[in-house]
Amino acid sequence: MLQSMTGYANEELELDGINYEIEMRSLNSKHCDIQIRMPESLNPYEIEIRNLIKKKLQRGKINLFIKQIKSKDEKTHRINKDAVSSYLDELKELAESYPTDNFLSIVMNLPGSIVESEANLNEENIDCLMSKLRDTIDKMIVSRKKEGEQLETDIINSINNIKALLTIVKGKDKGRIDNIHDRLNEKLEQVKSEIDENRLEQELLYYTEKLDIHEELVRLQAHLEEFESSVKSEGMLGKKLGFIGQEIGREINTIGSKANDSLIQHKVIGMKEELEKIKEQTLNVY
Repeated sequence: MLQSMTGYANEELELDGINYEIEMRSLNSKHCDIQIRMPESLNPYEIEIRNLIKKKLQRGKINLFIKQIKSKDEKTHRINKDAVSSYLDELKELAESYPTDNFLSIVMNLPGSIVESEANLNEENIDCLMSKLRDTIDKMIVSRKKEGEQLETDIINSINNIKALLTIVKGKDKGRIDNIHDRLNEKLEQVKSEIDENRLEQELLYYTEKLDIHEELVRLQAHLEEFESSVKSEGMLGKKLGFIGQEIGREINTIGSKANDSLIQHKVIGMKEELEKIKEQTLNVY
């Protein structure tokens, strides 16, 4: 079953009377790109949090937000007295050169003068928070699998469309080379000059080999079956499906360039359209 890299999950918990919200969003990425925004009090645990996310999600652009949710009666911010005091001392030293009467209004607008109030978390609180983070990640996996179900449906539908077009091409290809031989011979019969039969046979063989698409049709069928089989397997499949998709594209392009037949080339265009859909969807596969 496919798993998408797109997902969303959130959880809430209460620690010592303070509510926290854990929110996680995930989008597609070639690697595991983790962005975290959380209270400064959790900074010592950032590496542990990152390792946990990377171990369980492994791939995707992942944004984690851990927020304190305070009631109306609680202060959400506090004045950083140390920073304000330091700013005032420096401004007073500059007062002779740059006189001003309102030091405090200047200081309160400087970075770090007002900071978000944070709760003091003990080890038990941290354990509870990490447990809830694991629950959030598990919900994220469920969300990504749900998105993956739709991806799988769309991809299989496109694969089946390519198979249907391939069946038409195979039917058209039967006897195509013989027909080309016959047409060439008819043209040559109209030529009123001596013909070197050995040279003619060599040229016909060379020409028909360049037009023969049998091997490409066989390989394309094999790649489509491998792709479909891989879609139904487990694990990280995005990159593998991308590689198989490239092989499918090569065979389709070769068939189109060698066929020299308007109907086949028309069906090849249809295959390319379906393959583009697959490539776009595969970019979001975990």
